Amino acid sequence: MFSRGSSKRIQNLLPGPKRLVVANNDMSEPGDTSSCQKPLSFRDARRPRTVDLLEDHEPVSFAAMLPSEILLSIFKFCTSPADLRACLLVCKTWCRCSVDLLWLRPFLYKTESLNRIIETLDSNSTLFPYASMIKRLNLTILAEYLKDTHLESLSKCNRLERLTLAGCKQISTGPLCRILLNNQRLLALDITGLESITDDVLHMISESCQEIQGLNATNCKLLQNGAVSSVALNCGQLRRVKFSGCELLTDEAVGAVVVHCPQLLEIDLNNCSKITDMSVGSILENLSSLREVRLAFCTLISDTPFYTMQAESYDQLRILDLTSCVRITDDSIQNIVHAAPKLRNLALAKCSNITDRGIKYITKLGKNLHYLHLGHCSAVTDRSISLLAKTCSRLRYIDLACCTQITDNSVIELSYLPKLRRIGLVKCANITDFAILSLVRNKPFEESALERVHLSYCINLTLTVCIWRKGVYGLVDPPAGECVQAADAPQSDGRACVYAARDYAALPAAPAGL
Repeated sequence: MFSRGSSKRIQNLLPGPKRLVVANNDMSEPGDTSSCQKPLSFRDARRPRTVDLLEDHEPVSFAAMLPSEILLSIFKFCTSPADLRACLLVCKTWCRCSVDLLWLRPFLYKTESLNRIIETLDSNSTLFPYASMIKRLNLTILAEYLKDTHLESLSKCNRLERLTLAGCKQISTGPLCRILLNNQRLLALDITGLESITDDVLHMISESCQEIQGLNATNCKLLQNGAVSSVALNCGQLRRVKFSGCELLTDEAVGAVVVHCPQLLEIDLNNCSKITDMSVGSILENLSSLREVRLAFCTLISDTPFYTMQAESYDQLRILDLTSCVRITDDSIQNIVHAAPKLRNLALAKCSNITDRGIKYITKLGKNLHYLHLGHCSAVTDRSISLLAKTCSRLRYIDLACCTQITDNSVIELSYLPKLRRIGLVKCANITDFAILSLVRNKPFEESALERVHLSYCINLTLTVCIWRKGVYGLVDPPAGECVQAADAPQSDGRACVYAARDYAALPAAPAGL
């Protein structure tokens, strides 16, 4: 920031003073005939004269002369509201720019801050139109405190682009509809967990917020097909929809979304138990640009819709969740891998029909695979897991809980993965101390990325995993007061547990020699 004195020193270093270009006849004073003493030639008449602005005017700070676009680009790096408030006090130009950013996304972390915002919006003597400056409003932190009266006051905000009300269970349909009515440019709405919300909210979205691109209605259990179809029909720019836990939805609603929203990138239908192969087939047929598909606990889904998938036709698909789709077999895995060769996250937990043949297909994902959930796939053996460890070298998370045929051989092969952070071996009864020691000793401690090992009910273990400051480094009894048992399920004998630091930074570093 330049002071007035520093701006003068900088001006003296410039090649010449800043000058204003004006026409010759514009600078003549009343009664002054000096300019008429000598006739001007045509060339002189067209040559402009210059006037020194620094002689008769106060110097202006260079910082205040920056264009607003540049100032806004700079102020975006001010992550602290305190820094933006300091910028308000510099000059009028800085004030106009910084106030926009300060009110763009107010950080409401306590009830006092919410009350101050509401008080400001209700005031009639404000310097700026604050209600129209707020574009992103996240009230999740205050979910237990937020009521309809607060939302009524916030309905004065008429330029919202993102509204997050996840967990605000005291909010009812009426106030929410009113705030949606006043914000026709809304792009994203999150109403996760608002179980009392009715179809009227979706109808209001379809009428007033037709530019919306993201809708998260997770666990809004009263929503029905008609309302979802209405949103799909009028909001064709939707790219992300989440209806997880909306148990009343059927293939009719999914079909409407798929047909009328061709730009869809993410769809979440977890726990929509009435979804059948018809919905999945419609999704795969019409939405080849999908990045994320979640179908967990849709137990009516079978292999049939996956037979239509063509090789590399879903090149952008990164996340696929088929947890508890118990009818899925190895044939589906083969088609999925061929059609989506760049999958990163694949969840097949409780798909009990998956065997070593399916895992062999998964190995073709190679370095693209980062997350693999195979919990309760009891037919999987060491043979396929060893192959997986050798081919998917960037694997970060793997869950083999209740894969009862897994032995030390699989764990030893997985221990060589350079990026492995978490591994789940719950109820893998064949695992012994030798396998767990390999997780620690097969790589130098400084190179290990391992953060957590789940070993509940591994009855053949005699060691306890201890997570220290830099990860899993030793297999000894945890020091008293420094670690706390973090396993969800009670332990069978107290020997095989998962430990995580209560105060991570306070734990000691790994002792020398480990």
